[in-house]
Amino acid sequence: MLYPQRNFPREFFDLHGIWNFPHEKEETVYTSGFTPEKQVAVRSSYNEAFDEEDFRKWMKGCWYSRELSHPRVLQSERVVLRFGSDIYKAQVYLNRKLLGDHETGYIPIEFDIKELIHFGEGNLLCVRTDNVLSLETVLMDNLKKHPEAGHFAGQYPYTPIDFLPYACIQHPVSIYSTSSEAWLESVTAQTQYEVHTGIVRISGIFQGSATHAEIMILETSSTAEAEINEGHFEAELKIDVVTLWNVGEPNLDRASIRLKDESKQIYDEYDQLFVFQTVQIEGNRILLDDKPLYLQGFERHDEYRHL
Repeated sequence: MLYPQRNFPREFFDLHGIWNFPHEKEETVYTSGFTPEKQVAVRSSYNEAFDEEDFRKWMKGCWYSRELSHPRVLQSERVVLRFGSDIYKAQVYLNRKLLGDHETGYIPIEFDIKELIHFGEGNLLCVRTDNVLSLETVLMDNLKKHPEAGHFAGQYPYTPIDFLPYACIQHPVSIYSTSSEAWLESVTAQTQYEVHTGIVRISGIFQGSATHAEIMILETSSTAEAEINEGHFEAELKIDVVTLWNVGEPNLDRASIRLKDESKQIYDEYDQLFVFQTVQIEGNRILLDDKPLYLQGFERHDEYRHL
């Protein structure tokens, strides 16, 4: 799964903004639309968005909805709806049809919506989330409903953690499109270096009828034709002078991968960042390029603005 990009063969639409939002006060499906109790920002946690205790401590289902449209000019393309993460459980509906569900949150989910989206007109997107915990979820519910006195006593809910298990559409929501003929599904970059010379191996998986994969290192303009075998590709490129990544010196290199047909028409393109570095564990030390590394910011979440 690749993070969305906008380039010549790929289009990208951000669905951030204000969505409609109600509690799920009755066990029913709200996929035909609903009268919103509130409007809430996406992405955010509704537990932090409102002052009312009924919203802050709500531990059952809730719904999000919004209207969306998609340009008719992209009607021949593959169209994908992507959620960065939905906490904790999620069911996603488009135009009253279930696209799919997901449990555990924290990781991206995607749905191919080409067959369900109405091009050039309105579409209804509805998402149900809940943060009901159990002994099998991450985070876990507590073994006891009345914990012993101590650090976690008297909390709501009864969990062995020191914060409320927020529920929400937590990370970016977007629609992106690729060619329906061929597209990249994953890209991996592996590096090694000796003194000043480096080798980068670029590999990946694609779908469709592409017959060629071209790889270019943008910083050096070096190129290679990748070997293709049953939906996989791989190439190795040499870089004469590498610049290492280090703390305070975040040097990044970039590889451009292009899928092509026999006539060299571009089906898909993706830029993959990579670095040259080595990381080792030696006793109680972490070594970055053979030098001790001191880590700060332990357990800060990814939304912490200084990370």
